[in-house]
Amino acid sequence: MKIVVSSLSSAAWRRQRRGALSFLGLACVWLCLSGDAVAQSLEDHFTNRVTFTSATGDLTANNSSATIDPGEPLHGGKRGGHSMWISWVAPTNCIVRFQTGGSDFDTVLAAYRFRDPGDTTFEQLQLVASEDDSEGFGHGSRVEFGATAGHRYEIAVDGYFGATGTVVLRWRIDAISVAPPVILSIPADRAVQLNEAVELAVTLTNLGAADLRWYFNGVGLDEFTTNLVVASFQTTNVGRYQLRVRVDGQQFYTPPTEVQINTDGATNALARDKTFDALVDGLLLGGGEFRAASGPVFSAAAAGVSRGYNGSQVFNTTYATPDPSEPNHCGLNGGASYWYAYQPPADGTLVLDTIGSSFDTFIAAYTFNPPLTSYADLIPLTCDNDSVGTDGAARLEFAAPRNRQFLLVLDGVNGARGIARLNYMLDTNRLPVVPTLLQSPSPGNMASGLSVILQPAVTGSPPLHFVWHKGTNLLAGETNGFLQFVNITPAHSGEYHATIFSHVGEPLDVLMPLNVVIPPQIQLTPQADRSMVLSFPGIAGQRYVVEQTDALDHPWQPWTNSYSGDGSLIVLTNIFINSNAFLRVRIE
Repeated sequence: MKIVVSSLSSAAWRRQRRGALSFLGLACVWLCLSGDAVAQSLEDHFTNRVTFTSATGDLTANNSSATIDPGEPLHGGKRGGHSMWISWVAPTNCIVRFQTGGSDFDTVLAAYRFRDPGDTTFEQLQLVASEDDSEGFGHGSRVEFGATAGHRYEIAVDGYFGATGTVVLRWRIDAISVAPPVILSIPADRAVQLNEAVELAVTLTNLGAADLRWYFNGVGLDEFTTNLVVASFQTTNVGRYQLRVRVDGQQFYTPPTEVQINTDGATNALARDKTFDALVDGLLLGGGEFRAASGPVFSAAAAGVSRGYNGSQVFNTTYATPDPSEPNHCGLNGGASYWYAYQPPADGTLVLDTIGSSFDTFIAAYTFNPPLTSYADLIPLTCDNDSVGTDGAARLEFAAPRNRQFLLVLDGVNGARGIARLNYMLDTNRLPVVPTLLQSPSPGNMASGLSVILQPAVTGSPPLHFVWHKGTNLLAGETNGFLQFVNITPAHSGEYHATIFSHVGEPLDVLMPLNVVIPPQIQLTPQADRSMVLSFPGIAGQRYVVEQTDALDHPWQPWTNSYSGDGSLIVLTNIFINSNAFLRVRIE
């Protein structure tokens, strides 16, 4: 889609946002009247990007067919897949704000600049600002920064983890009379230890008469330099930190830095607002550098995965946003979930609780078989709400084999938010148990008309997941540990397979054949020579064996011969019995 963008004043921008002015309508009128305008929009490839010089803009496009260029950065430090670009030249010294509110998918937004005017490659880009899920924008994004008159900035919009749809990119400026400060680096998201001295430093150039102030979770601090020092970091200090930069009556904020506590000393292991971010170190900033779009790979080596034996992760969920595609954990109403990745360093049982959190929490545990590409790949293990009985705390445990990754999600009941404490302890004295068959199934010859339950005798670390087949045909909806039949008929006969899956060990397949037979009506007729005639109807395909005993509490002895049914009456003659005896016909 191609649309024309013209320049509007800040006042016109504000009127447009109030609905008093349709900017798109104005652009169309301008195009029709001018007759010599060139249509412009977002472009897939970086080399094809269009340059804009307007003070405001409003673009719409679709990124469904967009791709990633070789070497392209991870915008916002997040995995994307369908990026689109523009180039923007600041018409004056200003504070500029780009945002994707109104896009119909989860966007990631980033702004870059080149170090030197002659630079052209991705490796030469410097990150100016980036954001994902900005406050007040839902899954839209907003970046703001100081822009110098005549300088060029490269703006990229991508879809989080490959999301696609309609992109809406808008921008506006607030002009200032002096060149604004330029951000060269911001502090990395990190986890620190309790009581540790923590310093957050922002590198700025061209400070001039700029006024600085640090903000913590949206509240201004009495800290007014580029460096913020917390002498002894406590649980009340976890959350988001930003530096506000004010110049010539206008202001902007640095992208937020999230600081958490990990008592195990895992500085890169962070609880994250989004599932896929929990598997990697989410912050890719560091002196204005970034990683290439080809990484990171979600694997056992991911930097963001905790591997401790015992510890606590303390974080703040104040700014948590729900993902519409996220599973409904525990069947409860949440809406403020944070995800944490854990990989056991040894086999054991993992015990989790949320004791010490400031709000009513619940937790759920999942695992997956790599690669993790969507929520559909998650394997639910267990969940809990309020089992501890202490201020709404939750507790759960599950078998945790070494080197298997788990995703733990902590949420607030009815969207409650606050300081969350996720405590974990790996009990290596309780080892995982693979699915094991305790007893081989007995032969499944059953009389027609009975009710039957097929249930394999298995053990293993829960949860055990069952899939049933009859022959090669999947029995849809049969996921219990047993199959139940009422009033069986020969049509129920077949080879049933129960496949037991667990996150511990390989799947176990158990064969449970069922043969439904129709009991024959036996007739024993005495003859004049004191012999007997034994007769019963034979069903085609069934084999019969006559058995005999002299007392019902004695073993049954089969006769030497067996008999095959062909649909006619089976008649056995010249049967001589010299003493009391009992006879029966067994169907094989």
